[in-house]
Amino acid sequence: AVEVCAMDRSGHLTDKQIAEYKESFNLIDKDKSGSISRRELKSLLLSLGHKTTDSELDHLMRGVDADGDGTMDFPEFLTMMAKKLESSEQESELQEAFKQFDKDGNGYISRDELREVMHSVGDMLTEDELDGMIKRADLNKDGQVDYREFATLMKQQ
Repeated sequence: AVEVCAMDRSGHLTDKQIAEYKESFNLIDKDKSGSISRRELKSLLLSLGHKTTDSELDHLMRGVDADGDGTMDFPEFLTMMAKKLESSEQESELQEAFKQFDKDGNGYISRDELREVMHSVGDMLTEDELDGMIKRADLNKDGQVDYREFATLMKQQ
């Protein structure tokens, strides 16, 4: 299995990551053609338990096949993996931020928790401002903010 490491500070993949991804790429490239075919990608996804339709597979290939040759070469594979890694790191950061607000760990940010965090950073919000923040984030209108709602709001910023 490939160990996923953090990118270096400049946002680029490290030499170690590139080597690990090259090893993975070579395992997927069963016919050793230097590129991953649609068939090889489908086989990989099936082995990982993902049943994909032909249209889903076509969409996936079009999303990574920058040169339009119908296959995924190593630079295209590397670009895809870097995007996935970056997305994963952003998700992890959002989860950590959510935990800072969810003081009691129940999976929700209440109005009181929001007030407490905002006060701790020196932002003395009025009751109306607190209500407005909760209202804007509370998509299902239950009076509190769950992780999905928090992530949606943060991604819009």
